Amino acid sequence: LDDESPGKSYLNEYNFISDIASRSNKYAQRVKDAYAAGKVKLAGKYGSDSFSKQLSNCAALIAGGLNTKVYVVSMGGFDTHVSQNTAPEYGAHPGLLTNLGVGISEFMYDMVNLNMGDRVLGLTVSEFGRRPDQNGSLGTDHGTSGIQFVFGTQVNSGVFGNPPDLVHRDENENIPFNVDYRQVYLEVLTKWFDLSIDDAR
Repeated sequence: LDDESPGKSYLNEYNFISDIASRSNKYAQRVKDAYAAGKVKLAGKYGSDSFSKQLSNCAALIAGGLNTKVYVVSMGGFDTHVSQNTAPEYGAHPGLLTNLGVGISEFMYDMVNLNMGDRVLGLTVSEFGRRPDQNGSLGTDHGTSGIQFVFGTQVNSGVFGNPPDLVHRDENENIPFNVDYRQVYLEVLTKWFDLSIDDAR
């Protein structure tokens, strides 16, 4: 508290902000400590891309004992309107999927190696799908359907949903979806986080 705050109209607000700042500093130190303790336990050979680095950080925090329930990482570049796959080894889309696969693979390698594989569940989320046809710029445009991956040692693995119907489309040339992503979220919330159906909805 500074010398000017007692008796002032903003005292409650000042105390609130001061308390939040103090708690944030303590939590930041806890995160740093967990990261340092966990980083030395990792054996995964993560890529140099941002996605792999983010997953490596998550693995370190988990291995270091941070009890955070949900981690969010991000990966951009999937808005491939242009040159989506101009060459199998150099196209934007194959490169993105390679980074996705390597990052997830190394993350799960570390989790299993540290006997934490049964405690983690991964879920990919996208804000948009794609249309199936190539556009005039060797890419694909936004659509209503896409693919979602769920990964972890406790996942009932397999391919769910019917193969995409490339013939029967809607008036905007979109492929109709056959698994509602909200159903996937509902499964995660009820079976992984033990929420009731009503709370999950």
